[in-house]
Amino acid sequence: MTPEQNDLLCRVEGNAPMGRLMRQHWLPACMIEEVAEPDGTPLRVRLLGENMVVFRDSEGRIGALDMSSEPADAKLRETMKTKAYPVREAGGFVWVWMGDTDNVLPFDPPNWTAAPADKISIVKMHGACNWAQILEGSIDSAHSSSLHSTNMPTATEVSGSTATDSAWLRPSADKAPRIEVQKTPFGFRYVAIRKPIVEPDKQDYVRMTLFVAPFTVHIPSNDQYHLSQMLVPVDDENTMFYWIAWHPEKGISQDAWRKFCGAELGQDVEPVTFKKIRNAENNYLQDRAAMKAGDFTGIYGIPAQDMAMWESMGPIADRSEDRLGSSDKAIFTFRTLMYRAAQAVERGEPAIGTGESRIPHAKLMSFEGMVPKGDDWRLLNVSDEERRLSSAAEDKGDLVEDLAG
Repeated sequence: MTPEQNDLLCRVEGNAPMGRLMRQHWLPACMIEEVAEPDGTPLRVRLLGENMVVFRDSEGRIGALDMSSEPADAKLRETMKTKAYPVREAGGFVWVWMGDTDNVLPFDPPNWTAAPADKISIVKMHGACNWAQILEGSIDSAHSSSLHSTNMPTATEVSGSTATDSAWLRPSADKAPRIEVQKTPFGFRYVAIRKPIVEPDKQDYVRMTLFVAPFTVHIPSNDQYHLSQMLVPVDDENTMFYWIAWHPEKGISQDAWRKFCGAELGQDVEPVTFKKIRNAENNYLQDRAAMKAGDFTGIYGIPAQDMAMWESMGPIADRSEDRLGSSDKAIFTFRTLMYRAAQAVERGEPAIGTGESRIPHAKLMSFEGMVPKGDDWRLLNVSDEERRLSSAAEDKGDLVEDLAG
Protein backbone atom coordinates (compact mmCIF):
# COMPACT_ATOMS: atom_id res chain seq x y z
CA MET A 1 0.00 0.00 0.00
CA THR A 2 1.14 3.55 -0.69
CA PRO A 3 1.35 5.96 2.28
CA GLU A 4 -1.84 7.62 1.03
CA GLN A 5 -3.69 4.30 0.86
CA ASN A 6 -2.37 3.39 4.29
CA ASP A 7 -3.70 6.63 5.78
CA LEU A 8 -7.12 6.02 4.23
CA LEU A 9 -7.20 2.55 5.80
CA CYS A 10 -5.95 3.55 9.25
CA ARG A 11 -6.92 7.09 10.21
CA VAL A 12 -10.24 7.73 11.94
CA GLU A 13 -10.00 11.18 13.51
CA GLY A 14 -11.80 14.32 12.37
CA ASN A 15 -13.31 14.03 8.91
CA ALA A 16 -11.28 10.97 7.88
CA PRO A 17 -13.36 8.66 5.61
CA MET A 18 -12.70 5.61 7.81
CA GLY A 19 -13.92 7.50 10.86
CA ARG A 20 -17.04 8.58 8.95
CA LEU A 21 -17.55 4.92 8.02
CA MET A 22 -17.29 3.91 11.68
CA ARG A 23 -19.88 6.54 12.62
CA GLN A 24 -22.45 4.70 10.52
CA HIS A 25 -22.24 1.79 12.95
CA TRP A 26 -23.06 1.49 16.64
CA LEU A 27 -19.80 1.59 18.64
CA PRO A 28 -19.02 0.02 22.04
CA ALA A 29 -18.15 2.89 24.39
CA CYS A 30 -17.41 0.79 27.48
CA MET A 31 -18.48 -2.28 29.43
CA ILE A 32 -21.73 -2.04 31.38
CA GLU A 33 -19.85 -3.00 34.56
CA GLU A 34 -17.88 0.27 34.32
CA VAL A 35 -21.06 2.34 34.75
CA ALA A 36 -23.27 -0.10 36.62
CA GLU A 37 -24.08 2.08 39.64
CA PRO A 38 -26.78 4.81 39.44
CA ASP A 39 -25.20 8.18 40.24
CA GLY A 40 -21.80 6.51 40.19
CA THR A 41 -18.58 8.11 39.00
CA PRO A 42 -18.94 9.23 35.35
CA LEU A 43 -16.58 7.48 32.93
CA ARG A 44 -14.35 9.35 30.50
CA VAL A 45 -14.39 7.67 27.08
CA ARG A 46 -12.54 8.46 23.86
CA LEU A 47 -13.73 7.12 20.50
CA LEU A 48 -12.54 8.08 17.00
CA GLY A 49 -10.51 10.90 18.55
CA GLU A 50 -13.56 12.39 20.27
CA ASN A 51 -13.95 12.68 24.05
CA MET A 52 -17.21 11.98 25.86
CA VAL A 53 -18.56 11.08 29.29
CA VAL A 54 -20.69 7.98 29.92
CA PHE A 55 -22.82 7.93 33.07
CA ARG A 56 -25.86 6.36 34.74
CA ASP A 57 -28.37 8.75 36.29
CA SER A 58 -30.38 8.43 39.52
CA GLU A 59 -33.08 6.42 37.74
CA GLY A 60 -30.58 4.00 36.24
CA ARG A 61 -30.71 5.44 32.73
CA ILE A 62 -27.48 5.40 30.73
CA GLY A 63 -26.24 8.48 28.90
CA ALA A 64 -23.27 9.70 26.86
CA LEU A 65 -22.46 13.35 26.17
CA ASP A 66 -19.78 16.08 25.91
CA MET A 67 -19.05 18.00 29.11
CA SER A 68 -20.60 21.41 29.80
CA SER A 69 -19.10 23.96 32.23
CA GLU A 70 -21.30 27.05 31.89
CA PRO A 71 -23.13 28.39 35.01
CA ALA A 72 -26.82 27.61 35.31
CA ASP A 73 -27.84 31.25 34.61
CA ALA A 74 -25.48 31.78 31.68
CA LYS A 75 -27.15 33.02 28.48
CA LEU A 76 -25.00 30.63 26.47
CA ARG A 77 -26.98 27.75 27.98
CA GLU A 78 -30.13 29.13 26.34
CA THR A 79 -28.63 29.17 22.86
CA MET A 80 -26.44 26.05 22.86
CA LYS A 81 -26.98 22.41 23.75
CA THR A 82 -24.56 19.79 24.99
CA LYS A 83 -23.97 17.15 22.37
CA ALA A 84 -25.58 13.87 23.45
CA TYR A 85 -25.36 10.47 21.78
CA PRO A 86 -28.04 7.82 21.35
CA VAL A 87 -27.14 4.86 23.57
CA ARG A 88 -28.08 1.20 23.97
CA GLU A 89 -27.14 -1.51 26.47
CA ALA A 90 -26.66 -5.06 25.20
CA GLY A 91 -24.31 -8.01 25.54
CA GLY A 92 -22.30 -6.52 28.40
CA PHE A 93 -21.61 -3.23 26.58
CA VAL A 94 -22.83 0.37 26.37
CA TRP A 95 -23.16 1.22 22.67
CA VAL A 96 -23.23 4.74 21.24
CA TRP A 97 -24.25 6.22 17.90
CA MET A 98 -21.76 8.93 16.84
CA GLY A 99 -23.16 9.56 13.39
CA ASP A 100 -26.00 11.69 12.04
CA THR A 101 -28.71 11.70 14.71
CA ASP A 102 -31.36 12.24 12.03
CA ASN A 103 -30.41 8.92 10.44
CA VAL A 104 -29.78 6.57 13.35
CA LEU A 105 -29.75 2.97 12.14
CA PRO A 106 -31.58 0.33 14.20
CA PHE A 107 -29.27 -1.26 16.74
CA ASP A 108 -28.02 -4.59 15.36
CA PRO A 109 -27.12 -6.78 18.37
CA PRO A 110 -24.04 -9.01 18.01
CA ASN A 111 -24.32 -12.78 18.21
CA TRP A 112 -23.20 -13.04 21.85
CA THR A 113 -26.38 -11.27 23.02
CA ALA A 114 -28.03 -14.67 22.54
CA ALA A 115 -26.31 -15.76 25.76
CA PRO A 116 -27.54 -14.75 29.24
CA ALA A 117 -25.53 -12.04 31.00
CA ASP A 118 -23.82 -14.51 33.34
CA LYS A 119 -22.54 -16.51 30.35
CA ILE A 120 -20.80 -13.50 28.74
CA SER A 121 -17.25 -12.76 29.92
CA ILE A 122 -15.22 -9.81 28.65
CA VAL A 123 -11.53 -8.93 28.57
CA LYS A 124 -10.70 -5.27 28.00
CA MET A 125 -7.18 -4.01 27.24
CA HIS A 126 -5.65 -0.86 25.76
CA GLY A 127 -3.52 -1.27 22.65
CA ALA A 128 -0.91 1.41 21.93
CA CYS A 129 -1.24 1.29 18.14
CA ASN A 130 -3.66 1.71 15.26
CA TRP A 131 -6.83 -0.39 15.05
CA ALA A 132 -6.09 -1.85 11.60
CA GLN A 133 -2.84 -3.62 12.54
CA ILE A 134 -4.53 -5.09 15.62
CA LEU A 135 -7.39 -6.35 13.47
CA GLU A 136 -4.99 -7.84 10.94
CA GLY A 137 -3.44 -9.82 13.79
CA SER A 138 -6.85 -11.03 14.91
CA ILE A 139 -7.71 -12.41 11.47
CA ASP A 140 -4.32 -14.07 10.93
CA SER A 141 -5.01 -17.73 11.75
CA ALA A 142 -1.54 -18.93 10.78
CA HIS A 143 0.27 -17.15 13.64
CA SER A 144 -1.56 -19.03 16.38
CA SER A 145 0.38 -22.23 15.62
CA SER A 146 3.65 -20.51 16.52
CA LEU A 147 3.11 -17.38 18.65
CA HIS A 148 0.47 -19.06 20.83
CA SER A 149 1.83 -22.59 20.58
CA THR A 150 2.28 -22.88 24.36
CA ASN A 151 -1.36 -21.93 24.92
CA MET A 152 -2.63 -24.01 21.98
CA PRO A 153 -0.60 -27.22 22.08
CA THR A 154 -1.12 -30.27 19.91
CA ALA A 155 -2.97 -33.16 21.52
CA THR A 156 -3.70 -36.57 20.01
CA GLU A 157 -6.66 -37.29 22.27
CA VAL A 158 -8.92 -34.45 21.05
CA SER A 159 -10.95 -34.05 17.86
CA GLY A 160 -11.35 -30.27 18.10
CA SER A 161 -10.25 -27.27 20.16
CA THR A 162 -10.61 -28.37 23.78
CA ALA A 163 -10.36 -25.89 26.64
CA THR A 164 -8.60 -26.60 29.93
CA ASP A 165 -7.83 -24.13 32.72
CA SER A 166 -4.54 -23.18 31.08
CA ALA A 167 -4.69 -24.13 27.38
CA TRP A 168 -6.74 -24.89 24.27
CA LEU A 169 -5.72 -28.31 22.96
CA ARG A 170 -5.66 -28.81 19.19
CA PRO A 171 -5.88 -31.95 17.03
CA SER A 172 -3.26 -30.75 14.53
CA ALA A 173 0.44 -29.95 14.43
CA ASP A 174 0.20 -28.28 11.01
CA LYS A 175 1.86 -24.83 11.18
CA ALA A 176 1.27 -23.92 7.54
CA PRO A 177 -2.52 -23.96 7.01
CA ARG A 178 -4.12 -23.44 3.64
CA ILE A 179 -6.11 -20.18 3.69
CA GLU A 180 -9.28 -19.67 1.63
CA VAL A 181 -11.51 -16.57 1.64
CA GLN A 182 -15.16 -15.89 0.82
CA LYS A 183 -16.37 -12.28 0.47
CA THR A 184 -19.77 -11.46 2.02
CA PRO A 185 -22.01 -8.37 2.43
CA PHE A 186 -20.89 -8.04 6.08
CA GLY A 187 -17.17 -8.40 5.29
CA PHE A 188 -15.78 -11.87 4.70
CA ARG A 189 -15.30 -15.31 6.19
CA TYR A 190 -12.18 -17.37 5.72
CA VAL A 191 -10.81 -20.72 6.77
CA ALA A 192 -7.47 -22.09 7.83
CA ILE A 193 -7.42 -25.71 6.68
CA ARG A 194 -4.91 -27.90 8.55
CA LYS A 195 -3.82 -31.51 8.30
CA PRO A 196 -5.12 -33.36 11.38
CA ILE A 197 -3.18 -35.96 13.32
CA VAL A 198 -5.94 -38.57 13.02
CA GLU A 199 -7.07 -39.82 9.57
CA PRO A 200 -5.48 -36.99 7.55
CA ASP A 201 -6.40 -38.81 4.33
CA LYS A 202 -10.13 -38.67 5.16
CA GLN A 203 -10.68 -35.33 6.89
CA ASP A 204 -9.41 -31.78 7.32
CA TYR A 205 -9.19 -29.71 10.48
CA VAL A 206 -11.05 -26.50 9.62
CA ARG A 207 -11.03 -23.23 11.58
CA MET A 208 -13.34 -20.57 10.14
CA THR A 209 -13.14 -16.90 11.16
CA LEU A 210 -15.59 -14.12 10.31
CA PHE A 211 -14.65 -10.47 9.83
CA VAL A 212 -17.74 -8.33 10.41
CA ALA A 213 -17.00 -4.80 9.22
CA PRO A 214 -15.86 -2.50 10.50
CA PHE A 215 -14.10 -3.89 13.61
CA THR A 216 -15.56 -7.24 14.80
CA VAL A 217 -13.97 -10.68 14.45
CA HIS A 218 -15.63 -13.99 15.35
CA ILE A 219 -12.85 -16.47 16.10
CA PRO A 220 -13.28 -20.27 16.02
CA SER A 221 -14.82 -21.59 19.22
CA ASN A 222 -13.60 -24.29 21.56
CA ASP A 223 -15.69 -26.94 23.28
CA GLN A 224 -16.66 -24.62 26.17
CA TYR A 225 -17.25 -21.16 24.72
CA HIS A 226 -17.49 -19.06 21.57
CA LEU A 227 -15.00 -16.26 20.94
CA SER A 228 -15.48 -12.77 19.50
CA GLN A 229 -13.27 -9.69 19.40
CA MET A 230 -13.89 -5.99 18.82
CA LEU A 231 -10.94 -3.76 17.89
CA VAL A 232 -12.35 -0.29 18.48
CA PRO A 233 -10.40 2.85 17.45
CA VAL A 234 -9.76 5.22 20.34
CA ASP A 235 -7.99 7.55 17.92
CA ASP A 236 -5.45 7.18 15.11
CA GLU A 237 -2.78 5.62 17.33
CA ASN A 238 -4.70 3.85 20.11
CA THR A 239 -7.22 1.00 20.18
CA MET A 240 -9.44 -0.63 22.78
CA PHE A 241 -9.22 -4.40 22.53
CA TYR A 242 -12.26 -6.38 23.68
CA TRP A 243 -12.30 -10.18 23.79
CA ILE A 244 -15.64 -11.83 24.54
CA ALA A 245 -16.01 -15.47 25.64
CA TRP A 246 -19.63 -16.57 25.63
CA HIS A 247 -22.02 -19.51 25.34
CA PRO A 248 -25.79 -19.93 25.83
CA GLU A 249 -25.28 -22.77 28.35
CA LYS A 250 -21.57 -23.44 29.07
CA GLY A 251 -19.19 -20.51 29.02
CA ILE A 252 -16.40 -19.43 31.37
CA SER A 253 -16.69 -17.18 34.41
CA GLN A 254 -15.56 -13.56 34.20
CA ASP A 255 -12.80 -14.10 36.76
CA ALA A 256 -11.51 -17.28 35.08
CA TRP A 257 -11.54 -15.67 31.62
CA ARG A 258 -9.54 -12.64 32.73
CA LYS A 259 -7.07 -14.82 34.61
CA PHE A 260 -6.59 -17.09 31.58
CA CYS A 261 -5.96 -14.05 29.36
CA GLY A 262 -3.67 -12.25 31.82
CA ALA A 263 -6.14 -9.35 31.95
CA GLU A 264 -7.23 -9.15 35.59
CA LEU A 265 -8.19 -5.64 36.63
CA GLY A 266 -5.64 -4.10 39.00
CA GLN A 267 -3.17 -6.91 38.46
CA ASP A 268 -2.63 -7.11 34.70
CA VAL A 269 -4.39 -3.96 33.51
CA GLU A 270 -4.80 -0.60 35.23
CA PRO A 271 -8.24 0.45 36.50
CA VAL A 272 -10.13 3.00 34.38
CA THR A 273 -7.55 3.22 31.55
CA PHE A 274 -7.09 -0.56 31.03
CA LYS A 275 -3.47 0.07 30.10
CA LYS A 276 -1.30 -3.04 30.37
CA ILE A 277 1.07 -3.86 33.20
CA ARG A 278 2.97 -5.94 30.62
CA ASN A 279 4.05 -3.40 28.01
CA ALA A 280 6.85 -2.45 25.64
CA GLU A 281 8.73 -0.48 28.31
CA ASN A 282 9.23 -3.58 30.48
CA ASN A 283 9.51 -5.99 27.54
CA TYR A 284 6.04 -7.36 28.40
CA LEU A 285 7.63 -8.96 31.50
CA GLN A 286 9.06 -11.67 29.27
CA ASP A 287 10.40 -14.62 31.27
CA ARG A 288 13.57 -15.88 29.57
CA ALA A 289 13.92 -18.78 32.03
CA ALA A 290 10.43 -19.97 31.09
CA MET A 291 11.45 -19.79 27.42
CA LYS A 292 14.46 -22.01 28.08
CA ALA A 293 12.08 -24.44 29.77
CA GLY A 294 9.86 -24.60 26.66
CA ASP A 295 7.47 -21.62 26.80
CA PHE A 296 7.53 -20.17 23.28
CA THR A 297 7.23 -16.44 24.08
CA GLY A 298 7.84 -16.20 27.82
CA ILE A 299 4.94 -13.72 27.91
CA TYR A 300 1.89 -14.58 29.98
CA GLY A 301 -1.49 -14.41 28.28
CA ILE A 302 -2.55 -14.59 24.64
CA PRO A 303 -3.51 -10.87 24.46
CA ALA A 304 -0.11 -9.69 25.73
CA GLN A 305 1.65 -12.00 23.27
CA ASP A 306 -0.36 -10.40 20.47
CA MET A 307 0.19 -6.89 21.81
CA ALA A 308 3.96 -7.44 21.69
CA MET A 309 3.67 -8.10 17.96
CA TRP A 310 1.10 -5.40 17.13
CA GLU A 311 2.80 -2.60 19.05
CA SER A 312 6.27 -3.50 17.75
CA MET A 313 5.17 -2.20 14.33
CA GLY A 314 4.82 1.34 15.70
CA PRO A 315 1.72 3.51 16.24
CA ILE A 316 0.70 3.14 12.57
CA ALA A 317 2.33 0.32 10.62
CA ASP A 318 4.10 1.14 7.36
CA ARG A 319 2.57 -1.26 4.82
CA SER A 320 4.50 0.05 1.80
CA GLU A 321 7.27 -2.57 2.13
CA ASP A 322 5.06 -5.55 3.03
CA ARG A 323 5.61 -8.84 1.21
CA LEU A 324 2.38 -10.79 1.66
CA GLY A 325 2.46 -14.56 1.32
CA SER A 326 -0.18 -17.22 0.70
CA SER A 327 -1.04 -17.32 4.41
CA ASP A 328 -1.92 -13.60 4.25
CA LYS A 329 -5.01 -13.93 2.06
CA ALA A 330 -7.33 -12.77 4.85
CA ILE A 331 -5.11 -9.76 5.58
CA PHE A 332 -4.99 -8.79 1.90
CA THR A 333 -8.76 -9.15 1.70
CA PHE A 334 -9.23 -6.95 4.79
CA ARG A 335 -7.02 -4.20 3.39
CA THR A 336 -8.71 -4.31 0.00
CA LEU A 337 -12.23 -4.42 1.39
CA MET A 338 -11.86 -1.64 3.93
CA TYR A 339 -9.83 0.59 1.62
CA ARG A 340 -12.61 0.32 -0.97
CA ALA A 341 -15.22 0.85 1.76
CA ALA A 342 -13.51 4.07 2.89
CA GLN A 343 -13.38 5.26 -0.72
CA ALA A 344 -17.12 4.61 -1.02
CA VAL A 345 -17.87 6.71 2.08
CA GLU A 346 -15.63 9.44 0.67
CA ARG A 347 -17.92 9.45 -2.39
CA GLY A 348 -20.98 9.83 -0.15
CA GLU A 349 -22.12 6.18 -0.36
CA PRO A 350 -23.45 4.15 2.62
CA ALA A 351 -20.95 2.37 4.83
CA ILE A 352 -20.20 -1.32 4.34
CA GLY A 353 -22.68 -3.58 6.11
CA THR A 354 -25.48 -0.99 6.18
CA GLY A 355 -27.11 -1.38 2.77
CA GLU A 356 -30.01 -3.47 1.50
CA SER A 357 -27.96 -6.66 1.73
CA ARG A 358 -27.22 -6.19 5.46
CA ILE A 359 -27.18 -9.51 7.29
CA PRO A 360 -28.32 -9.45 10.95
CA HIS A 361 -25.22 -9.87 13.09
CA ALA A 362 -26.97 -12.25 15.48
CA LYS A 363 -27.01 -14.88 12.71
CA LEU A 364 -23.24 -14.85 12.13
CA MET A 365 -21.16 -17.68 13.61
CA SER A 366 -17.64 -19.04 13.22
CA PHE A 367 -16.80 -22.75 12.92
CA GLU A 368 -14.17 -25.14 14.23
CA GLY A 369 -13.90 -28.88 13.72
CA MET A 370 -13.20 -31.85 11.47
CA VAL A 371 -14.72 -31.80 7.98
CA PRO A 372 -14.69 -34.72 5.52
CA LYS A 373 -12.35 -34.06 2.62
CA GLY A 374 -14.24 -32.62 -0.33
CA ASP A 375 -16.98 -30.94 1.75
CA ASP A 376 -17.58 -27.25 1.00
CA TRP A 377 -16.64 -25.17 4.07
CA ARG A 378 -18.64 -22.23 2.65
CA LEU A 379 -21.83 -23.98 3.73
CA LEU A 380 -20.79 -24.33 7.38
CA ASN A 381 -22.89 -22.27 9.84
CA VAL A 382 -24.47 -20.21 7.05
CA SER A 383 -28.15 -19.27 7.39
CA ASP A 384 -30.53 -19.35 4.43
CA GLU A 385 -30.95 -15.57 4.74
CA GLU A 386 -27.22 -14.96 4.49
CA ARG A 387 -26.92 -17.30 1.53
CA ARG A 388 -29.67 -15.40 -0.30
CA LEU A 389 -28.29 -11.92 0.47
CA SER A 390 -24.71 -12.91 -0.37
CA SER A 391 -25.85 -14.30 -3.71
CA ALA A 392 -27.69 -11.07 -4.49
CA ALA A 393 -24.66 -8.94 -3.59
CA GLU A 394 -22.41 -11.09 -5.75
CA ASP A 395 -24.80 -10.75 -8.70
CA LYS A 396 -24.66 -6.96 -8.31
CA GLY A 397 -20.86 -7.01 -8.28
CA ASP A 398 -20.67 -5.56 -4.75
CA LEU A 399 -17.91 -7.91 -3.62
CA VAL A 400 -14.64 -6.37 -4.82
CA GLU A 401 -11.52 -8.39 -5.51
CA ASP A 402 -8.43 -6.12 -5.38
CA LEU A 403 -7.04 -2.58 -5.33
CA ALA A 404 -6.67 -2.28 -9.10
CA GLY A 405 -8.24 0.82 -10.59
